[in-house]
Order: sequence, then structure tokens, then C-alpha cells
Amino acid sequence: MRRTLWTKALSATLPVLFGYVPLGMAFGFLMSSAGYRPFVSAAMSLFMYAGSAQYLAVNLFLENAPLLTMFMMVFFLNIRQMVYGLSLIDLYRGAGAYKPYLIFALTDEAYALLVGAELPEGKERAPYLALVTALCQSYWVLGTVFGALAGAFIHINTAGMDFMLTALFLVLTIDLIRKYRIWEPFALGALAGVIGLAAGGQALMMPVALLIVLAALILFRKFFEARLSGGEGAKT
Repeated sequence: MRRTLWTKALSATLPVLFGYVPLGMAFGFLMSSAGYRPFVSAAMSLFMYAGSAQYLAVNLFLENAPLLTMFMMVFFLNIRQMVYGLSLIDLYRGAGAYKPYLIFALTDEAYALLVGAELPEGKERAPYLALVTALCQSYWVLGTVFGALAGAFIHINTAGMDFMLTALFLVLTIDLIRKYRIWEPFALGALAGVIGLAAGGQALMMPVALLIVLAALILFRKFFEARLSGGEGAKT
């Protein structure tokens, strides 16, 4: 793989690096404080790799929640990934052997990077997608290992550290707004979140918000496509 591809991927994923490492460390600390050994935390970040769902899992483990409860909670928390996947069908179509890993390791931050980046053309596109995705996961695993090892020996207050995930996503959102130079899709997402929280509370906010976004995109598809095309044209 060419050095320029690595350089481009490293540059694109720097915001994720500075967000994922401390977030992964916080998760590792939480797991260690809950009594789990560092290799368990590392295995979760390698084979589960679900960010906020991993934080949720710590509480579910402590409460000895039934498997069905765990499944339902994680399903509703990550149901947005289905929407992400639908919008990436064309992008992943020619990914070949990289496709299974790209599907597995898709996160909010990786999605924001892939839809907002100027991707290489031709044969370099699929390796670049895989490289960006793998770098994102490596940052999360690295932070998890550091946090779990440190948490096995020291104890600190991790309250508030999970807000870094929200802050990181806000930074990536700002980058997308600057690229496309439109505000309507982002306003739709924010409004849907507010309505979802008011209508369904924290437990049902995500599925309600997703239903609102899907309905709006179906009803006003031509409008949003025109705005996106116009934003791209203004940028160039």
C-alpha cells in the first residue's frame, strides 16, 4: 500500500485518534473498576467494537441483566447503523475482500469520515476505506488497553469522560457542514433528536428520531438531493 495512502488516512483520522484514545481509556477504567481483567476489555474492543454499547454493557454486566435485555438494549442503541449501511451500499459495492470488515467496524465516527472525505479513485479506494476504518478501531483498542491496565492499579473518577464521544461527533459534524455548505440535513437530525427525546424519553429517543429522519428523507428526498448537489457545486 502506498505511503501516500497511509499519510492521507492518518491525516483524516487524527480527530478520531484524539477522541477515541481517551474514550477507550475511560472504558478500560470502567471495566477494571467493575472487576474485569484487562484482556476482557481488549477482547470487547476487538470483537465487539461498539463504543457507546460497550459503556452500556458495563452497567448491564454489573446488574446481571438477562441476555434478552442486553440484546434489546444494544439493538435499539445501535439501530442507526442500519441507516448508515443503506447509505453506504454504493460506496462498499466494490470493496471486495474488505467488505466484511468494513461492515463490522462501521461506527459513527468512521461513517462521518467516509462520507465527508475526498476518497481516492480506482483500485486505491477499497484499501483506503479499510485503512481508515482499521485505524479508527486501532485507536479505540489502544485506549482500551491503556485504560484497562492503568485501572488495574489505580482508581480515578471517570465521571463526564463519556461526553468526549459527543464532542468528537460534533467536530466531525462541523467538518461535514463546512464541506457541503448546507445546514438542512443537520438541522433535521437535531430536530428529530429533540422530538425523539420529548416523545420517547432516553430509552426510545434513537428509534423515534430515526423514524422521523427516514420519513422526512422519503417525503422530501428530491429537496435534500438538490441541496446536497448544490452544496457540492458551491464547494467546487
